Amino acid sequence: MPDMEMYLYVMKEILIDFGSYVENIGDFWAHTSCKLQTGKKEEPIIEHMKLTMEYYEQLCFDKGMDTIAKGIIDRLVIDGKPLPDEYRLLIYRLFVNAIYLHDTGKINPSFQANVLNNKRVNCKKDLPEEHSIYSALIYIDIFTPEIKCIRDRLSRSYIFNVLYSFAYSISRHHGSLNDTEGFIDSLYKAQSNAKRGALAYYNSKTVNDIDFTKGGENPFKKGNRFYSLWGMEETEFYILNKLLFSLIITCDYYSTYEYIGDTGVSWGYIGEAEEWEKKYKDGRLYNIIQGKRDSAAGDIRSLDMNGLRTRIFFDAEKGLLNNSDSNIFYLEAPTGSGKTNTSINLMLKLLELDNSIKNVFYIFPFNTLVEQTAGTLREYFGKEAAVVNSITPIIIDERKTGDSSIADFDAGYLNRLFFHYPLSITSHVNLFNALFGISRENLYMLPRLCGSVIIMDEIQCYKNKIWREIIIMLQKYSELLNIKIIIMSATLPRLDYMLGENVQGFAALLENSGEYYENSAFKNRVLLDTSLLSEEKIPLVALVDAVIMEYKKRKGKCLIEFIKKGTAREFYILLKKRLREEDAELQDTTLFELTGDDNNFTRKAIIAQINNLEKVIVVSTQVIEAGVDIDMDYGFKNISLIDSEEQFLGRINRACKKQGCKVFFFMADEPEDIYKEDNRAGFTLKDSCMLSYLASKDFKGYYESIMNVLMKKSSKQNTHNIKNFKDKLLGLRYKEIHSHMKLIEDRNVQLFLAHTAQIDIDGKKEIIDGRAVWQQYKELCMDKTMGFAERQIKLSQLGEKMSCFTYNVSREQAEAYHDEHFGLYYVENGEDFIDDGKFMRKIFIENHKGLFI
Repeated sequence: MPDMEMYLYVMKEILIDFGSYVENIGDFWAHTSCKLQTGKKEEPIIEHMKLTMEYYEQLCFDKGMDTIAKGIIDRLVIDGKPLPDEYRLLIYRLFVNAIYLHDTGKINPSFQANVLNNKRVNCKKDLPEEHSIYSALIYIDIFTPEIKCIRDRLSRSYIFNVLYSFAYSISRHHGSLNDTEGFIDSLYKAQSNAKRGALAYYNSKTVNDIDFTKGGENPFKKGNRFYSLWGMEETEFYILNKLLFSLIITCDYYSTYEYIGDTGVSWGYIGEAEEWEKKYKDGRLYNIIQGKRDSAAGDIRSLDMNGLRTRIFFDAEKGLLNNSDSNIFYLEAPTGSGKTNTSINLMLKLLELDNSIKNVFYIFPFNTLVEQTAGTLREYFGKEAAVVNSITPIIIDERKTGDSSIADFDAGYLNRLFFHYPLSITSHVNLFNALFGISRENLYMLPRLCGSVIIMDEIQCYKNKIWREIIIMLQKYSELLNIKIIIMSATLPRLDYMLGENVQGFAALLENSGEYYENSAFKNRVLLDTSLLSEEKIPLVALVDAVIMEYKKRKGKCLIEFIKKGTAREFYILLKKRLREEDAELQDTTLFELTGDDNNFTRKAIIAQINNLEKVIVVSTQVIEAGVDIDMDYGFKNISLIDSEEQFLGRINRACKKQGCKVFFFMADEPEDIYKEDNRAGFTLKDSCMLSYLASKDFKGYYESIMNVLMKKSSKQNTHNIKNFKDKLLGLRYKEIHSHMKLIEDRNVQLFLAHTAQIDIDGKKEIIDGRAVWQQYKELCMDKTMGFAERQIKLSQLGEKMSCFTYNVSREQAEAYHDEHFGLYYVENGEDFIDDGKFMRKIFIENHKGLFI
């Protein structure tokens, strides 16, 4: 690792001497502590700039950020050829100085006098108090003369485009990235205000003379004319700009945090790989696997379940070691084959192979998977494995003050905001917000992803109409930011199929994953029955009859899944009534309903009871499919997507110890009604070919059929094609890209139904008063004396209790006669819509329909 002093020396060589542009630079402040009432000395702009760069240098030292930035710049081309060395060096100087000069606009006299109350600076005119756009203007002014000297017209316009792109990031560092069309107009306005005195203390003869209309000097506004001439790499250019913006806001935040709190940042990196490996190898499971290694080396067809898990564990490790130069690894293995445990071993091997890796991220599409995996990871790594989602309290440490300790809310909030944990377990939404988001809160995570391992589970659940865009961007991000990605699932689409033949950087960890699926422990674990399936919807009464008849024969544990909450509730009520009417033999059967409306406490309590009961029927929605550790004897399922069918099958005979386990497929609701924009909706069990794929576990054939459809659609001449997407990347249409890459189109809002809830915590019943919880929430939101970080942490601590009373509904239903308060729609008479602890969604909707008549 290079010496830190070398970084400092190199940085000094390329940084602009801003003091030479401003007389008495020490008179201008970046921050004051007057609002904090600490009596702390004001922070001069130049000191803030230096501290910001010290944090960038630290990121270079720890994460090789300079190597990453230079690596992306090296990939830029002009007219199909690599950039000459002098242009690459210039672009890196532009990159670093964009971080360094991001706050120079604070020399605006109006900002100094009116925002910071700086008496040393005279402000005679009525000028805007902003500073970011003036920082961008100063940045452009400083580098314009140098770029003008480039003789080649094409190269000159290219470098100017880079300059203005970086300047745009500076201008937005206190807001969000938007689409860039209005940037030039903002610069015009800033230049006009500069002439009126906004940059009165800036010693430049050229800032007021920059002509933003010249295409050669400013191709930014008319960039489309130049894209084909430049032949720029779209993804590299987009990622370079996203990385720059994230580093500006990150280094700015760190340095401001240090000034305000008089303390530096605790980084939360992974320590020595050997220590992590020891924690894992000291575990009971690893030693069991080692003990079975020799016996698992035989014929795959003859292995039992534990032998198969052991074989997969070591075969995947071998696949990784043989393909360690790859960036994206596929771990395709059957449900129940120990993928989580295998992934931990793979992660540790990657840490061992590459000491530049500092962080690990586990990424899941469902909170149930987050919680389940977090429990496993904490067994080995304790507090170093942190859950980051909407219902898990933010971790806080204590800070010593004399002989006592107090909660350090600011440090806790910073750690959560920047994912300052060695191992983070979070959602796919958080990951995609970091890669494609536009707000500062989204993008603080991006530098953390550099030099990391990302383990992505159930990628087939991601919005499939953007699968092609997803794999294009994952490939580029992994290459450019030094990321190793493991994608794992029982039903795994090899998305690189859509990148064409002979694509580099991808590796299947199990050379022939079909061998494992062919083993009878997986393939014949559950029999498929389509006798209830026809082109017509099955009446729920007839389905009840079928369930009762099968249950009388089998007893045991029965799982029934629907694809609509309303249908699940309706069926549950019918089945509950029938069970009461049947003879005593069935009346001792426990019946549960489990849907996405159930809170975390309820879900955990139900699952615990399911595992301890011998006679139980569970009526559920698709919330049961992933991350729910239950082992049922047989089931009934409304057809949906083939991926979902396999996930459901994974809840049946999970331990492979029973014979004759079966799943009956039916159709009470049309899959197309739920999956309207999902291309997989056309490939269901109504097609005998799809039934064959599911029975034989040939998911490759299934996914290639879908990806061929996606390839065809994304190649059409329309606004949704892949060329249009790449044009958006090149044009830095951040907002459009963010919208396009959103995984969840959530048009719902949250109700808070005030009622008294009974929850089960570790087998103990507890009563929670919803109105008291709401009052706590209100008080936290309204407390003006509380610091922002403390409020966010206390809200996160209240989150799990809040979830007992919150439900998603459409905005129209919520706004019918409820007002929004602090982001939620409060319903005082919540009891009217709760029955037996369940949200009576149908009654709520019918109650509100009358208001529109």
